[in-house]
Amino acid sequence: MNPGKKIFGNFRLNILVRIVLIIIVGTGLLWVSLNSALWTLSFWLLLIEIVLVVSLIHYIEKFKSNLIVFLESINQEDNTVSFPKVNSSKNDTRFSFLINTIIKKFQSLRAEKESRSFFLQTVLEQVSVALIGYNSKREIKLINAAAKKLLDRPYIRDVSGIKKVNEDLYDEIININCKEQVLVKFELKGALMQVSLSATELKIKN
Repeated sequence: MNPGKKIFGNFRLNILVRIVLIIIVGTGLLWVSLNSALWTLSFWLLLIEIVLVVSLIHYIEKFKSNLIVFLESINQEDNTVSFPKVNSSKNDTRFSFLINTIIKKFQSLRAEKESRSFFLQTVLEQVSVALIGYNSKREIKLINAAAKKLLDRPYIRDVSGIKKVNEDLYDEIININCKEQVLVKFELKGALMQVSLSATELKIKN
C-alpha cells in the first residue's frame, strides 16, 4: 500500500473520530443541561468537550506545522531537516518516515547534481581553449582557467569586465552571432594578441 495514502487516510480517520466524539459529548452535554439538574455531570461533560476540541486543534496544527517545516526546507533547499521517530504515535512515525525518505531522495539528487557540476567544471578547467559562458543579463556563469589566463584576470563577474582588458575584444564578444567565427586583434600589456572567437547559444528552461 502507498505510505502516503495510508498516512493521509489515518489523518482523515483521526479527524473523523475526534469530530464524532465532540458531537456525541456535545449532544450529551446539551441534553443534560436541558433535561437534568445534574450540574456536576454537565461540568464534567463540558470539560471533556473542551479537552476534545483542544485535542483536535492541536492534532491539526501539529500535522500542518510538520508540513510547513517540510515545504519550507524544500523551498530553501535545506536538506538537513529531519523528523523524530521516537515518542510519537504510529501514525506520526509513518509520517516522519515518509518525510525523511523524501528528504533523503532530495539529498541524493542534490549530491548527484553537485557531483556532475564538479565533474563538468574539472573537465572545463583542463581544456586549453578559453571558454566563457554568460546569460542574457551578461552575467558570467562559467569561465575556465584558460580564459582567465588570456584575459589576465583571476575573476570577472560580468561581460562588461572585459572592457577593462580591451574594448575591441568586449565589442566583438557581445556582438558576435551564434555559430559565427571572428578574428580579433588587440593589445594586452604591450603584447599584440590575436584571438579567434566563436559563439554558441544554449537555451535552458526558456
